[in-house]
Amino acid sequence: MTAPWPHQTEALDFISSKAGSMLAMDMGTGKSRVVVDLVAKKDYRRVLVLAPLSVVGNVWPGEFDKHAPGLLDVLPLAGKTVRTRQELAAKAIDSGRPTAVVLNYDAVWRQPFADWAMRQPWDLLVMDESHRIKAPGGVASRYCSRLSDRVPHRVALTGTPMSHSPLDIYAQFRALDKKVYGTSFTRFKSRYAIMGGFNKMMVVAYQREAELRDLFYSRAYRVESGDVLDLPDTLTVNLKCDLGREGRRLYDEMADEFVAEVEGGQVTAANALSRLLRLQQITSGYGRRDDGTDVEVDTAKAKVLDDILADIGKEPVVVFCRFRHDLDVVHRAAAKAGLPSYEVSGRRKDLADWTGGVLAVQIQAGGLGLDLTLARYAIYYSLGFSLGDYNQSMARLHRPGQSRPVEYIHILASDTVDETVMDALARREAVIDHILQEARYGPNKTGTGRHGRGLRGADRGTAQAGVRG
Repeated sequence: MTAPWPHQTEALDFISSKAGSMLAMDMGTGKSRVVVDLVAKKDYRRVLVLAPLSVVGNVWPGEFDKHAPGLLDVLPLAGKTVRTRQELAAKAIDSGRPTAVVLNYDAVWRQPFADWAMRQPWDLLVMDESHRIKAPGGVASRYCSRLSDRVPHRVALTGTPMSHSPLDIYAQFRALDKKVYGTSFTRFKSRYAIMGGFNKMMVVAYQREAELRDLFYSRAYRVESGDVLDLPDTLTVNLKCDLGREGRRLYDEMADEFVAEVEGGQVTAANALSRLLRLQQITSGYGRRDDGTDVEVDTAKAKVLDDILADIGKEPVVVFCRFRHDLDVVHRAAAKAGLPSYEVSGRRKDLADWTGGVLAVQIQAGGLGLDLTLARYAIYYSLGFSLGDYNQSMARLHRPGQSRPVEYIHILASDTVDETVMDALARREAVIDHILQEARYGPNKTGTGRHGRGLRGADRGTAQAGVRG
């Protein structure tokens, strides 16, 4: 077992002295090691670890085995019915052996596991990737809040505690220590956010930020990778392309309808998201018919991908995508380049087979629990709306184990929502709010733009050097 880094020792001291605390440590800085050391230091015998499904079996068994072999039994529960998982967990706990039960957030609140977990005398509750419970009204978030009242020691782990906005920390802290920000999100929001926009339903600014920050650091130990890790540099490149005639026509029609709704005050979060998804699908090269089938409408981004793969040659490369259609495009591009291709998504898990060539990764599935340091090139064929997923994906290449400079290449359709999403991610802003503000309050709000009425993001150039992921 290797000796802990100095910041891990400090982090252990920090969380050992508090009933509820957060390890707000960037990916690769060793926050799971701190939890293992906490279990050993406190001699905890009943530990419940909650995590995204991709992390349940891929991370925690290996972390305990690596840093404290034989300390306790680690029981990852995935791939079975919730009832079966509850029965396996009960058998392990009833055996009397020190046990860590590892379960995903989407299962813990379901019966019969939910009631059983509430009755157990857990020593420690670990909420890994706790930004997954940042929605105050989410079922898993509310369950974690109730469960935490019954567990004497709680620790949250996340590299992105405020992935969209400072308001993200409320629900996470509600499950750590309710004394910090209280138990009413309405009061929390009114104290720290300034509302504006249509019917004052949009957060336009924040207030009392110093107070918010001080309370956050009263329970959070923050580590940024740049401060403690000697990692190679990164380079961010934006490659732009023009949509073809048919893709441009379809995009313009959809964009005009969307902005008309926004300016008319009729837009809701649901239909805004639906329209934005349709716009992104068109920039990716396809449209969706009313019957749910897809039709190809443009090949501009696919051609850029072909060129990039040809330039990179035989180097391993990761291509992040949002839509399944995009994954299919990546496989076709890899075949055209004479390269093997693999996939990590909701439909395939090929990571173990990937030793070179092209790995197509659905960004929602590839942000957590994956080590992609085999590659130094990451191509973003399409972007999601989650800043947390984006940050996580970047850190899968730029982390301990990476010995070469990492290059992030974004393929963006010019004069489209692609640029606006990229602009929001670069500014570390909530993407949906940023897009709606741009559409309604942007410089082209009167509709003088060719089609965007403010939807167009600022032209950030074709390349930016030295931008850290």
